[in-house]
Amino acid sequence: RSHFTELEICVVESDATAARPDMLIRWLDFLPILEKWRATYCNLSKQEKLTKEINGLYFRELRVPRIFEDSCFISLAKMKTHVMTKISCALKNQFGCIPYRKKVRYHPWIDDVIVDANLAMKPDFSIVDGIIGLGGTKGPTFGIPIHAGVVVGGADPVAVDTTCARIMNLNPRSIKHIQEAAKAGIGSTNCAVSGVDLEKVRRSFQFSRLE
Repeated sequence: RSHFTELEICVVESDATAARPDMLIRWLDFLPILEKWRATYCNLSKQEKLTKEINGLYFRELRVPRIFEDSCFISLAKMKTHVMTKISCALKNQFGCIPYRKKVRYHPWIDDVIVDANLAMKPDFSIVDGIIGLGGTKGPTFGIPIHAGVVVGGADPVAVDTTCARIMNLNPRSIKHIQEAAKAGIGSTNCAVSGVDLEKVRRSFQFSRLE
């Protein structure tokens, strides 16, 4: 007899300053994919929330969607550059989980808010899709495809981003939210990599043909 119970899979996203996932999920034709895998979609901005005390770098407490309680949270991000944070990978993905619509208000303190989002909603496992990433100095709004051909995964989002930065030919010590997340105890930059040799998959992401 199997001791496994059927999983309830929920794909989540929140409203952003210039994006409404309720529309995007239809425009990008995600609904048939969700139906195929018997998954549901949840807009975090519209869910019941609870207040978590985190004593973070910017927030002392943060309103968090209740769906994160008693759930296994898998964070799936794209490997890409970002004009304000240098990279947008595992850690930055949780900034998008903050259920407030006008997250642009936090851009002056974005690295600190990224850390706080992970203190409040740390993923159980992080996956970064770099099969085709996005490069350039003006990402993520503008950029060019980078065929890195890699997928990075791990239970430690700091280690995952440290590895991503190295693949993107960037020094993780120069990326503030990685360093601050390590100091906050979210994870470690001292990590061992299993799988391919990073030198064989390293690509230059920080250039742009748009300049």
